[in-house]
Amino acid sequence: MLTLTLAAFEVVTVHDGDTITIRYEGTAQRVRFRGIDTPELWKPRCRREAELAARARAFVRARLRAARTVTLAEVDTRSDPYGRWLASVYVDGQSLAAMTIQAGLGRPTIAFFIGRQHHAKTNGLCAHHAADLPRQRARCKNRSSRARCSMP
Repeated sequence: MLTLTLAAFEVVTVHDGDTITIRYEGTAQRVRFRGIDTPELWKPRCRREAELAARARAFVRARLRAARTVTLAEVDTRSDPYGRWLASVYVDGQSLAAMTIQAGLGRPTIAFFIGRQHHAKTNGLCAHHAADLPRQRARCKNRSSRARCSMP
């Protein structure tokens, strides 16, 4: 496992609440945060998920900009199918994933690689509504296609 500090890399882009791009040794590299799943900005399942995804990205962006130190720990450099590394991200010594979850903008996951495939166990819920487990079979009222979604 590899540990990087802010002196060794630069945060270039915040894609969403659980993925950033860093510049490391002159190369841009996408990094997926270990231990969290946030709503998707790319192809959200409903309008509410898109709104929460934007809030999660803004939260992560603000924490990274205000940080004195940013550390990537437990870096798994085997790329997933999207070319991302998997890492724990710490801002001034605190887990960015834990801060985002405490703010209600993500949910805990167990993320790992098997070969080149990235897996995240999240009980099969939409990324924007994991806390309310009894309602996971509800249908989304915010989307005309009525695709399976746990958002009321």
